Amino acid sequence: MAVSNVDQSKNQVIPRQFEVALPFFDGLAGVRINGKFGFIDRAGKLVVPAEFDVVAGFTKGRAEVVLDGKAGVIDRSGNFIVDPNYARAMPFGEDTILVSEGAWRPTGFNGCESLGDAKRALQFDFVKTPSPQYRLWHVRTRSLSSEIYRFRYFDDPDHLLLWASTEDSNPGKFGLLRSDGTWQITPRYEDVSPLIDGFATVCNLNPTPADRSKWKVCGAVNSKGDLVVPIKFGGTLYWRNGLKLVQDGDKKGIVDTSGRLLGGRYFDDARLAEKGDVSIVRIDDEWVGLDRRGQIVANPEDGEILSQCPSGIKVEKRSGKFRVVDANGKPTESHLFEQAFLKLDCDWPTPVTLNGKWGFIDTGGHLLMSEPSFDNVYNFQDGYAAVEEGGKWGVIDAKGRYSAVPQFGNLRPDDDGVFVTNVDGQKSWVNAQGRQVPEPSRKRDRLAVLACGEDGGHLFSTDTAGETLWGLAAADGTVFVAPKYRALRCYANGLAWVTDDVRRMWCQIDAQGVIRDPAECNPNFNGRIIFDASLEKFADDQYESSVLWERALLDYGRGVRKSPPKIVGSRF
Repeated sequence: MAVSNVDQSKNQVIPRQFEVALPFFDGLAGVRINGKFGFIDRAGKLVVPAEFDVVAGFTKGRAEVVLDGKAGVIDRSGNFIVDPNYARAMPFGEDTILVSEGAWRPTGFNGCESLGDAKRALQFDFVKTPSPQYRLWHVRTRSLSSEIYRFRYFDDPDHLLLWASTEDSNPGKFGLLRSDGTWQITPRYEDVSPLIDGFATVCNLNPTPADRSKWKVCGAVNSKGDLVVPIKFGGTLYWRNGLKLVQDGDKKGIVDTSGRLLGGRYFDDARLAEKGDVSIVRIDDEWVGLDRRGQIVANPEDGEILSQCPSGIKVEKRSGKFRVVDANGKPTESHLFEQAFLKLDCDWPTPVTLNGKWGFIDTGGHLLMSEPSFDNVYNFQDGYAAVEEGGKWGVIDAKGRYSAVPQFGNLRPDDDGVFVTNVDGQKSWVNAQGRQVPEPSRKRDRLAVLACGEDGGHLFSTDTAGETLWGLAAADGTVFVAPKYRALRCYANGLAWVTDDVRRMWCQIDAQGVIRDPAECNPNFNGRIIFDASLEKFADDQYESSVLWERALLDYGRGVRKSPPKIVGSRF
């Protein structure tokens, strides 16, 4: 199945003829043809031949590519500026490449590998211990720096600065390194962040085991590396709208870019202004506004509409809580509800919390009961909701009356308007009156198994000589993979996994339905990435077991199997 790329206005700019189409950078976009990447211009013309395993986007006329498991850098004509000899080779400035020794390590499975830009790579490396080591490759002199660095991302390449450390140990000291290898700011900070809204947080560690909130103290530098906020605050690493959330014990405060603690104090809680000049702070149980002068002002969230129904009923914020008002803005109830993510259900009652208890407001905005009394609830579905009271679960109708009194140890909504519970240690299903019923048909779940992406394509089967074989069809029914496989997966990144009983392996077919030569095959791999778990075993032979597992899932999708195959051993 070929793919295309689109611009921000959703206009197609790359014809649907490539297996993978990456975004445009510097006027060129990476595309994959028959398993190899090249680059096209905005007219769709292939200007760099498709001969690379993986590519990143162009910046300043250069792009990192991988060839035969090694990274290098090419120019816009496809010629190597830095030969493919490295694990990574990321352009940095006009004349410098960041290179790390070794072989490139793919971050995705066959056909879905990706090569992130420097920002993604160095932000990801931010959490590694120890982080990778790099040298500077100078293009004009074709020489490597003698210094070895650990990097963290600072800002876009135009600023030509990176956080860098020459120490082997973590955390070490970081400074700002220019692309020519000289220091803008010599190493002096033990923890650093990217530049956000013109400021980057810098910290020095101050371990205090008795109080984790004071384990480091932080300040901020500007885009040139100048320290503009003194290193004396604890709290978050990020800046937003020229403000930073800081912390002292269990109290929170807000600091501006001059290093001033707004209001001269810490509050019981605080939230930064996403835009504008007024943040939100909590004093005891009341949320109020705090402007950039440090003055207490009206809470700017008061009256903010969170949800609205065609009838005019609305949910609005008020004093850090939530109230329901009618079309004229008049409260339908005197209570301020506590539920933080209140969204009105315009057809059925909506859950609310008051004094730690759950209840419901009806479609007119009024409480179903005089006061919420449930310990836990689920949303209404098909006119009924599961509720917990006194440690037992029951079912209520849309008027708040019990249709099934609390009697179940657990109860949750399932498909087709029924509820799932346990009876004598066995999973069982009951209707809204609490009577046992058969397991629901799960038509939506089954259809989802056979669906293939947003274009409406789907997996389909035929019975040939007593055996079920599978293929792929488009939304209009056009067959683009004939039903000849015992099992297969939908296309992803221009490739689909299919069974190959001759090789006794899963192999990838391309957009033309052809297994490539050399083939990307695996005896126990059907394109499913499952962490800390495994597929249910169906046979001793690993290939046969994986095929039977996938066939069981497909059989569930077409309605001839009661339940899907299992994923076992997961801790989640």
